[in-house]
Amino acid sequence: QASGGDVYQFRAARSATSGTFAPSAEIFDSRGTSVGVVPAAGASGHAASTATITFPSSGTFSVMVSGPLDASLGGYTLSALRLNRPCDVGVQALTCSSVVDGAIAGLIRSQVYSLTASANDSYLMRLLHADTNSPFLPRVDIYDNTGASFAFVNTADLKQVGFTVPADGVYTLVVTDSYDNSQSGAYSLSLLRLNRPCGAAALSCGAVSPGSLPRALSSSVYTYTAGAAESFSVRMLPGTGAPQPAIAVYDPLGNQVGQPLSGNFTGVDVTQPAAGAYTVVATDASKTPAAS
Repeated sequence: QASGGDVYQFRAARSATSGTFAPSAEIFDSRGTSVGVVPAAGASGHAASTATITFPSSGTFSVMVSGPLDASLGGYTLSALRLNRPCDVGVQALTCSSVVDGAIAGLIRSQVYSLTASANDSYLMRLLHADTNSPFLPRVDIYDNTGASFAFVNTADLKQVGFTVPADGVYTLVVTDSYDNSQSGAYSLSLLRLNRPCGAAALSCGAVSPGSLPRALSSSVYTYTAGAAESFSVRMLPGTGAPQPAIAVYDPLGNQVGQPLSGNFTGVDVTQPAAGAYTVVATDASKTPAAS
């Protein structure tokens, strides 16, 4: 069952990793007209294939799965995920400052999150895979409310990416395994809005502000209001534990600014900035971050 204009991602993969069997699928409307195809992939690995299909009208649709012309047989897994309107069941909503833990278990499995954002909101997304001995490689793809992908991040340990949303709407974040679409493993994901931070503490000139990072991928967020051409410097010293302190400064639009300091401490100098409220983000940049 789909509504007109819905955008779905279909994925198909075989259970085995050898042989010539490779599944394909075709979607038909109630009149038997084809509306999209998930083509067969090459017969290597799990022969995983992906297709994004926009449904032209509302109604009930049929999905037909086929094998190759050589009549080879095999087991398969098929998944369907609505991208433009995340399902109400099983989808966790992320906020302007979220840290979540999740896991992928099985062939072409995924975890889905939603984010309601305003046009030009700027975000920092961090993805952590703590078990570096596992072949599992988590990947996050972000889709807008038309089902178009516009940002992604994948990692074997810790990686971050910044992105700006193009329009008001609900965005879909999909976590998958990017190694071979079949690995299982755990991950942590954080999302932080930079241009309009929530729960940020205000910094004042010359003041010292204590902070803590209570878990992996946590962050301490501050705001500092600068006058036009009033240069400022922000420095960070580690507390307990063994963190790799990292600090970044973002302008009112969410663009990273300033020059990192060299020395025995972490810091950023921002020279002659435009007037406005700046966001300061303190994190642990270690590939195995923990509470500190």
